[in-house]
Amino acid sequence: MRRSDQLARFLADHWGRPYELGTWDCILFIATWAGTLDGQGHAADLRGTYGTETAGLARLAPHGINAAIAARLATGGWEPVGPPYEVGDIVLTDLGHPGVWDGTRILAQPARATGLLQIHPRHAVSGLRWPR
Repeated sequence: MRRSDQLARFLADHWGRPYELGTWDCILFIATWAGTLDGQGHAADLRGTYGTETAGLARLAPHGINAAIAARLATGGWEPVGPPYEVGDIVLTDLGHPGVWDGTRILAQPARATGLLQIHPRHAVSGLRWPR
C-alpha cells in the first residue's frame, strides 16, 4: 500500500477522536502513526503511563518533545530528514508540536481538542522518515 493511502486511512480512522491526555494526545498520535509504519509498539508502552501534562513531559520528554521523538524513533531505525518532506514523514516544529506531513501541511492532534491541527510548513525544523 502506498504511504499516501496508509496516511489517508490512518487519518480517517482517527479523525474526531477526542483528546485524552495519556490515552490520545499529540505524542500518542505520532507514536500510533509511527507504529503503523514500522510495526513497533510505540504507543502501547506510552499509553496510560501519565495523567497530567507535567507528568507526561517529565517522564517522556524532559529535554523537549522534539528531542524525545527524534531520539526514540532514531533508535528504532527512523532516518532524520529535512525538506522536502515526503507524505507520512513525522515533522518536528518550532512550536514544540509534532505532526505528520500530508504533502502540503503538517497535521497534528491538537491539545484539549477533537480533530486535527493544521500547522504551516514554515514551522518545520526537522523530520523523520521510516525507510521503505
